[in-house]
Amino acid sequence: MCAFAGMINESLKRVSDHLQRLPEDSETTNTVIADDYTIFPETVLAKLERIKIDKSPGPDELPNWLLPDYAPWLCGPLCAIFNASVRE
Repeated sequence: MCAFAGMINESLKRVSDHLQRLPEDSETTNTVIADDYTIFPETVLAKLERIKIDKSPGPDELPNWLLPDYAPWLCGPLCAIFNASVRE
C-alpha cells in the first residue's frame, strides 16, 4: 500500500514541478500571497450569481439554485474560506 501512495504522491507532485517555489520565510510568503492573491466578496458574489441552475449538481449534491439564491449571504464566508486557504 505504501508504494501505491508513493505513486499517487509523485503523480500529484508532477503537476506543480514547473512552478517557482515560494520564499522559505513564512512572513514574506504570507505577504506575497496576501498582496497577490486576495479574493474579494464581490468577486465571489458575481461568480455565485452566474451559476447555471439547470445543470446537475456537483459531488456535494447541493441543488444549483441554492447558490445564486443565497449568494449575498454565502459570498462573505466563502471568501474568508478561500482567502484562508490561499494563505495557508
